[in-house]
Formats: sequence, C-alpha cells, structure tokens
Amino acid sequence: MTYVEIFEKAKAAMAGCKAEAVEGNLAAQINITGEGEGIFYIEVKDGALNVEPYDYFDNDCVITVADDKVVKMAGARIDLLNAAKRGDLTIEGDMDKAALLNKLFKSGKKPAAKKADAKEEKPAKTAKKAAK
Repeated sequence: MTYVEIFEKAKAAMAGCKAEAVEGNLAAQINITGEGEGIFYIEVKDGALNVEPYDYFDNDCVITVADDKVVKMAGARIDLLNAAKRGDLTIEGDMDKAALLNKLFKSGKKPAAKKADAKEEKPAKTAKKAAK
C-alpha cells in the first residue's frame, strides 16, 4: 500500500473516535515505516479531533509503527501499549499521552457483530423434544 492509502484508511478507521474520550489536549505524531513510509498526526484540541498528513513538531508523543500495522492500531484492533511492550511499535515521549491516544482509538472501535444467539435455539429444540 502507498502512504496515501495507509493514511486514508487510518483516518477512516478513526472516524468514529470520540474526542471527548481525551481529557485536555493531545498531539501525537505517527511515523510509518516500510513501503508506505510517511508521517501523519493525530490531535485532540478544544474538543475536536484532527488527523492530518503532516509533521507535528510540538507533539506529546511519537509512535513509530510498520505500515502493515497502522490501520490496525488506528482501528483499535491492536492495543497500543501492549504492542509497544511486544516490540511491534515504539513510543517516544509522554507515556500518559500515549495511553490517552490508546483510549481515543478504543472510543471509536465498533462493537463486534453478534453471532446468532445459540441460547435462543436450544430452548426451541428442547420444546420440540417435550412436544414428542
């Protein structure tokens, strides 16, 4: 994937994120490594979320992540702090702000689609046995 494709997918993955999940302000620069190398920033300021394809020099933290993990990170499919512990990405700067960024990602995570409720099927089968 190209940088533009990665950025657009990451931005789309964050579309449901709620700025109110972050108390105060947050500025994180995301450095993408690999084939889709590039930089973008995530900012929460005055209750508004901005995701733009630029450097952010006065950032709270810098996340360096491989191009194949950026969208998963932005969509909260991987936990930012656990991924850093595993060495899947690096975090430089204010770890408390990185934890807020993780909270921001999770605020936009869509709940998993529910499978057909197996409990509803079992009483129906039991009722058929009782009717025989």
